[in-house]
Amino acid sequence: MQVLDTQISVFPEKGGILRDYVPFHNHTMPGAADEKLLQNSVTLKSNVLHSGDQLQVEVKVTNDQTGHDVPTDSPNRQMILVVEVLDAAGKPIMLSQGPVNPQLAGNYANKPGKTFSKVLKDDWSGEFPTAAYWRPVTLVEDTRLAALATDTTRYSFELPTGQAANVHVRLLYRRSFQKLMEQKGFTDPDILMEEEIIPVEKSVDVKPWLIKIITSSKSKI
Repeated sequence: MQVLDTQISVFPEKGGILRDYVPFHNHTMPGAADEKLLQNSVTLKSNVLHSGDQLQVEVKVTNDQTGHDVPTDSPNRQMILVVEVLDAAGKPIMLSQGPVNPQLAGNYANKPGKTFSKVLKDDWSGEFPTAAYWRPVTLVEDTRLAALATDTTRYSFELPTGQAANVHVRLLYRRSFQKLMEQKGFTDPDILMEEEIIPVEKSVDVKPWLIKIITSSKSKI
């Protein structure tokens, strides 16, 4: 834990006294609403290969900073990976092969990517997914990323030789399932955990070529 620049355990007006025999460590627990914490939880790395008329994207998400599953705690939470390829005009290019986000991802459903979450079903009402984990529930699936684990997904998009494009990879944190948030009136925005933008330059060479990864200007805080 971070060492604090203080020798007082509590405010002096509340009875705090000086203590100089050991350092004070920060015991603050910001939780998953803390943007800085989320942006320093996992590592995102992407590779792009343009071969013929196929643009292949490989995305790796590594849980190397937390020591526990991500997302953790409440089963409402989601970590959503979104992979987009935009042509020179900024229009999305259709996915030809690869995984897509499930319906539970709300506005990102059926879009290239993956959703990491713990999904429960209410045994009494049949509600799915349910946030009421204190009731009798059944675990439907657990796709959370374990500590030190790496999840790898691969995608193919149709991009003829000679056309330029941009690959946009985002990893988002969402407080709860979108449907539940709408029911409860929650307005918490998604938090951008990681992002990479990779330009695909025009090429007339039909031989495979590897594009170097170019990350976004957003850096870890």
